[in-house]
Amino acid sequence: MAKDRQRDDDYEEDDPPRRRSEQDEGIQDRPAQRRIPRRDDDDEDERRPLRRRDDDEDDDDDRPRRRRSAGLIPYKNGWALAGYYCGMGGLIVILGSIALAMYMVPRPPAVIGILMFVGGGILALLSVIFGGIGIAYANKNPDAKGMAHAIIGLVLGVLEILGLIVLLILGLSIARRF
Repeated sequence: MAKDRQRDDDYEEDDPPRRRSEQDEGIQDRPAQRRIPRRDDDDEDERRPLRRRDDDEDDDDDRPRRRRSAGLIPYKNGWALAGYYCGMGGLIVILGSIALAMYMVPRPPAVIGILMFVGGGILALLSVIFGGIGIAYANKNPDAKGMAHAIIGLVLGVLEILGLIVLLILGLSIARRF
């Protein structure tokens, strides 16, 4: 029988039971807390903290920390990112201008063509420049990564420039017929 009962000093002491007063009636009952066995009285100071530490408290910690986006976004290679974003932005401007021009089929305004060739062309050119610089930077600094972003920016820029040249030739040939 003594083996079935657990020793009292294996557990933390609970508060003594108290009677409910009229003040407590408005308060909902809390779930019962589990009793946690104690290891040893000497280990009280070495207990694990119950709350997470704030970022401000980690200033003296020199351990390297992994960023969650480190594998996806090459934050150390800004050139590759700039090339990638310029390529995507140029693609959005060019495709958006084409869609808007097709919506206004009979006579699209000249502003749409200017937006497509100037805005999209400048972004495509910047994409090629930044993508090339990003590739060179990634080759010099293997820690920087971002080779894929730089290549995508470079390829998008070249394809956008070629697409704009084709659209310009088609547009000029159609304009001569009318």
